[in-house]
Amino acid sequence: FNLALLASPVGLITAALAALVAVGRQAFNFFKKYEVVMSKVKAVTQTTNEEFQKLRDSTIEYGESTKFTATEVGQLQLELAKLGKTTEEIVEMTSAILNLAVATDSELGDTAKIVAKTLNQFDLSAEDTTRVTDVMAQSFVSSALDINKFEEAMKKAGPIARVAGKSFEETTAIVAALTDAGVDASTIGTSLRDVFSDLATSGDTWDGALDKIKNSTNRLGTANKIFGKTSLTVTTLLSENIDKVDDLTESLNNSEGAAQRMADIVGNNLQGDLDRLGS
Repeated sequence: FNLALLASPVGLITAALAALVAVGRQAFNFFKKYEVVMSKVKAVTQTTNEEFQKLRDSTIEYGESTKFTATEVGQLQLELAKLGKTTEEIVEMTSAILNLAVATDSELGDTAKIVAKTLNQFDLSAEDTTRVTDVMAQSFVSSALDINKFEEAMKKAGPIARVAGKSFEETTAIVAALTDAGVDASTIGTSLRDVFSDLATSGDTWDGALDKIKNSTNRLGTANKIFGKTSLTVTTLLSENIDKVDDLTESLNNSEGAAQRMADIVGNNLQGDLDRLGS
């Protein structure tokens, strides 16, 4: 604007109108994106109008009370719906996933997808969502594990660990200990899958096999004999970190409230206030 014009009443009115138009355009674009996401949610969930209204209400509620926008919460719902979660399950799972996303500074849709897949891998229900997010959050502050490494390792390790009788907490502790030892997430997942498969055919138990390796005068040879070359690194490291895995497992078994506490700490600053205001 011309400074002389801007100083006049007409200029001030023109500038104010331009600002209102810009705000209106931004609001329209936001609403348009929101409606596109929610249309996808309705299409995937195949809900009744009454059930769908619950989902809409949830997005608005969390969009007003958290750092995330209603559109981002809608994206969370979409990812959960794609993985077969019902309206009631989605509503029940949302708060815990929001806490984990804040605590780990992760994209909300990605976090939802990882948590939902983890529930499926360990045959857990929506009621276990807070348990899962608390264990994840606690493991991330107790080791070098993070949400991306966790996802990569659990792709292959999670389902077979459950079948082998390992709890979610112990499996996460094993993955965390191996991450601390410098093993990359993909190798952890593949090796643990092979280890559990080998144990199922050999007749050895997890504890028995690791004790044999730990107490052997030739650890590499014993590990190779029980598990083969492909799992040599992981099984040898695990035999050296039995106590660490036990300690981590105990910590994760007592991790209730971890994600909420971390989210509160992360969000308790000026940037957190601005994020909530901006959503």
